[in-house]
Amino acid sequence: MNLSFLSGAGAFRLGFLAMLLTGAVACKKDKTPEGPEYYMRFRANGVSIEYVQNTFAVFNNTSGLSNASFSGSTIESNMVLQIFWPDTITEGTYTITPGPGSFIPAALFGYAVEGGLLFSSGNTGGDAVINLTEIGPDYARGTFSGVVTETGEPDISITDGVFYLQQP
Repeated sequence: MNLSFLSGAGAFRLGFLAMLLTGAVACKKDKTPEGPEYYMRFRANGVSIEYVQNTFAVFNNTSGLSNASFSGSTIESNMVLQIFWPDTITEGTYTITPGPGSFIPAALFGYAVEGGLLFSSGNTGGDAVINLTEIGPDYARGTFSGVVTETGEPDISITDGVFYLQQP
């Protein structure tokens, strides 16, 4: 059995996919959050995408490794923005692409399109910028942009990304 797909970049992609799916499942709610309308909006190659249900921000600030996840989804697609950082995640701009064999520090996107194909900013040619403009006691607000890629598929440019998400 050839397991070469688990080495190098393949192992990184497999790990990132597992985190993406865990975050999407863990953040699913049965109803729209109480209070103001929460959302995630962006353009994927110029096409407007908007999520207004199943949108959440989750922060896990711990000593030595912090993670923040910002997600939105519909039946057709989902977007997850993630920040992995060695210190507490605060308001500011996060742009670092992970090096080979590591994902800390990093700002990453995972965008799953209709049909289940996963595009990632962590792949070769990908790029991500996440700007956290406001972190409140029960919400997060920010902007994002970048490029997500998948081998054998045209790149997807993510522009005009904005979010206002509830922290459950």
